[in-house]
Amino acid sequence: MSPLRTRAYAGRADLDGLIAFASRTLAARWPAYSYWHPGDVAWMLYPTADQPNPAIRLWLDGDSVAGVAWFYAPLFVRIDACPEAGDALLDEMLDWAERYRVESAGEGEAKLTLSTLSFESDRERIAVLEKRGYRKITRGDVMMRRSLETPIAEPVLPDGMRIRDCVDVDLEERAAAHRDAWSHLAHLGMPDVESGFTLDRYRALREAPLYRPDFDLVVETGHGRYAACLIGWADEPSGVGLIEPVGTRDAYRRQGLARALNLEVLHRQRALGLRHAQIGTTNFNDRAEATYLSCGFEIVERDRYWLKQVAG
Repeated sequence: MSPLRTRAYAGRADLDGLIAFASRTLAARWPAYSYWHPGDVAWMLYPTADQPNPAIRLWLDGDSVAGVAWFYAPLFVRIDACPEAGDALLDEMLDWAERYRVESAGEGEAKLTLSTLSFESDRERIAVLEKRGYRKITRGDVMMRRSLETPIAEPVLPDGMRIRDCVDVDLEERAAAHRDAWSHLAHLGMPDVESGFTLDRYRALREAPLYRPDFDLVVETGHGRYAACLIGWADEPSGVGLIEPVGTRDAYRRQGLARALNLEVLHRQRALGLRHAQIGTTNFNDRAEATYLSCGFEIVERDRYWLKQVAG
């Protein structure tokens, strides 16, 4: 690997490079879990993908992305690097993140901390974090995977409902379905959370790289209401699919709709030629975990948050 240069994310011209980076690292780490699937990049970046972003820092080997640090205000950074880059690049990315945390601190903040995460099996990253003075705090997400080369159950729905894709869809109703599904989360201990998902954001998502309207699925009631929704993603070079996000409107929960959508998109991913599928959920979402296990997924990884005081 040649000496790396670093700069901020410059906008749409960098998006394809980030997606390619996620695809390469996914294949390079296999069968270990990867921190990003290309679909994660498209999903997380789509609202602002065209805009330069100083909170996203790239490390480049020639024209290829070798590492990325993505700062989420006020105190979290997500980092990843090509496996061959080694500890030195992880240290450099954390150096940048700790400086950025201090430089972007709000007025009056006295004790500045920075958090990040690692997989529980990622001994290399854990060693770097411990060496730098980070300490383990809470558990994060549960990561699951299943083969698409073994039998997949058929989706079953209550009478009067059907699964449809979003090739030809009511855009406003589709955006509202996601917004409602992620705004009523008292069962997760978050009763006041409200999704900011708008029609404009959904329209932007439909223009994102890797987005496929035939993998964007809803459960439609007999009255034309979208009761649940899901998006599937495909990384054809690695043969690995992703399901993210999944949501059900409050009035339609506990009817097996999310399970039916998952099974349907798994069939579609297999028909495309993918060999594996991944999905994840937060560690305290027992309902989602049970649903995914019932779809044939198995838990293969967990991540954990780490915290360090960087100033004050």
